[in-house]
Amino acid sequence: MALRSVDHVVNGERWVVAADLKTLIAQVWSPEVRPLADEAWCCYNAGAIRASIAATWSAVSADTVDAAALAFVPSTDAVSLVVSMVQA
Repeated sequence: MALRSVDHVVNGERWVVAADLKTLIAQVWSPEVRPLADEAWCCYNAGAIRASIAATWSAVSADTVDAAALAFVPSTDAVSLVVSMVQA
């Protein structure tokens, strides 16, 4: 996937960000985490940088908890589910 850069001015500072980040957010494998990642991106675009950091932290924490929960399920179904998600 080719990422193109877009210039943004936030508080008088020029930033270059990945324009296709919305596409990457749509590829977040956990359906429970995807809205949190999307909220972080929306906060960033609105200029709410602190809210974006908090929302990103929430998404990362939720994803870590989901991954840990799957890791401790002693079932080959859970393992094959994770492998299939990583390979996709």
